[in-house]
Amino acid sequence: MTTFVLLLLAQANIDTSVTSFIDFMGRIFNIIAIVMVMHAGSLIHDGKAREAWFALIGAFICALAVPIVKMLMGLGGWHF
Repeated sequence: MTTFVLLLLAQANIDTSVTSFIDFMGRIFNIIAIVMVMHAGSLIHDGKAREAWFALIGAFICALAVPIVKMLMGLGGWHF
């Protein structure tokens, strides 16, 4: 873990470190989204459709978090 952090900090260009951090966060958010979809499936099995719908919306937001951040940073002048 510390080697990964040191490699992120040792990079000479801020763009490459930000890009690698965003890619890392994208992987984490995708795992969270998959877990939320599985949780929504268990909620549907229990008959809680409204809570399952909210879990699916949350999973969709988590899955799209990184592309939204990249788009907003592109509007601000950062290009990846």
